[in-house]
Amino acid sequence: MPEPRLSKPESNPVYLWIERHPWKVGLITVGLIVCFAFTVAGMAYLLGTGNLSPQSSTSATP
Repeated sequence: MPEPRLSKPESNPVYLWIERHPWKVGLITVGLIVCFAFTVAGMAYLLGTGNLSPQSSTSATP
């Protein structure tokens, strides 16, 4: 037997807020994607330069 709150999404406050502010949901989604992309790019840059690489102590980079 399903939960009563799951059978009526109209009574969910999150569902109602998304219905009233769809552009805010888009902004939050884009912001999270941009932050994730910057985090991945920063990690890849640091790994490429050897600052976060586990072999940085044993590598012969000047």
